[in-house]
Amino acid sequence: MNDSDKLTKQIPQGYKETEVGMIPEEWEMKRLKEFCKSSAYGPRFSGELYHPHGNVATLRTTDLDNDGNINYQSMPFASINETSFKSHFLVKDDLLITRSGTCGIASVFHAYDKPVLPGAFLIRFRLAENISPHYFRFYINSDSGQSQMQLLTLGGVQKNISGSNLLNTLFPLPPLHEQQAIAEALSDADALISSLDKLIAKKRDIKQATMQQLLTGKTRLSGFTGEWEVKKLGEVIQNLQSGISVNSTDDKVDYSTEKCILKTSSVLYGQFKPWECKRIITSDLNRAKLYPKANSLIVSRMNTPELVGECAFIPKDYYNRQLS
Repeated sequence: MNDSDKLTKQIPQGYKETEVGMIPEEWEMKRLKEFCKSSAYGPRFSGELYHPHGNVATLRTTDLDNDGNINYQSMPFASINETSFKSHFLVKDDLLITRSGTCGIASVFHAYDKPVLPGAFLIRFRLAENISPHYFRFYINSDSGQSQMQLLTLGGVQKNISGSNLLNTLFPLPPLHEQQAIAEALSDADALISSLDKLIAKKRDIKQATMQQLLTGKTRLSGFTGEWEVKKLGEVIQNLQSGISVNSTDDKVDYSTEKCILKTSSVLYGQFKPWECKRIITSDLNRAKLYPKANSLIVSRMNTPELVGECAFIPKDYYNRQLS
């Protein structure tokens, strides 16, 4: 930072400016290699060794979610000579970082009832005792950490991060007790979010079961009797229209003024999400002429198998949204 930058940017008392922004004065900036005891790429072996009753589990990038949580149940097994790969087996608190495809996602290995090998697209880091791998995982997966990871990615379609670049990258490090406190607070937040997600899923299942009973007449509301009618959809709708396919971009959209095309994700779980849309390229703007109208239903006619047929009620006109 030059002198003019220091004059224009106010640094709060007790903080200092670093390569990753402002951090508390007592925190340090260190390269990963300064607190990493060892690192290794996941080993490769023949695909013919995979076996459902194998003696070794293999952890792949696809067994991690975007927050670095490991799905131990999805790991495949392989029949491998353990002696040949012993140095690669994961131990508790090993830090793992994805190095190819979805680059820069960090995870921490806990335990499993079989030896576990990291996949070839993972890098294993064994950190010093004065570093919390859980703090480090949360930092790398944060917006600040991901910005650093993006700067390290190389390649075109298939992005990659090298172990040497990671080892030479500077990271902010609080004292160990603060690392542990931060990791514990964020773990508690994750646990709360997970419990809320499970509660929402349970409520959604209850709603679906209730809908199945009420909308098929298996359960009748109090005060209602008599026979239901059976009609074709065409007998009860005034108009049926389909959207049109247009070319679009991922550029930022001004929802209030710009015409944009709705994505299939705009209809999900019976809800209409008008913000799920993309900018239409200029040459195709005049081709898109069908917007969601008030008091109508829209139905997803193309999506993944479980989402085809999703529908939602449109409460008002959305003139700047176009149906695809």
